[in-house]
Amino acid sequence: MIAPPRLGRRGPEVLRSQLALEVALVTYSGVTALLLTRVLFKIAAVSPLAWSGSTVYALSDPLLFPFRFVAPASRPVFAGATLGEITLLGFLALLPLALSIRHRPA
Repeated sequence: MIAPPRLGRRGPEVLRSQLALEVALVTYSGVTALLLTRVLFKIAAVSPLAWSGSTVYALSDPLLFPFRFVAPASRPVFAGATLGEITLLGFLALLPLALSIRHRPA
């Protein structure tokens, strides 16, 4: 029988930070997948009257709320995808790269 791992003195803190990291990663991937689906639906010209289109557009509208105050954000750039959607998708795609760059002392 394999013995369970010993947590030691700092075990609960490590488990809590691991849980927080997993929750953050699942949230990040869900938001990114939702926005990517919205952009693909816009490119494919899926109607907002279809149940799938209305669901994706309604769930992803709050993500694009800050871009409503910037005038060129509503301009279509690629097929039906707007500049705000493409910008946010690019930001979300580069976010892990920005977070992985840290100053590490030599």
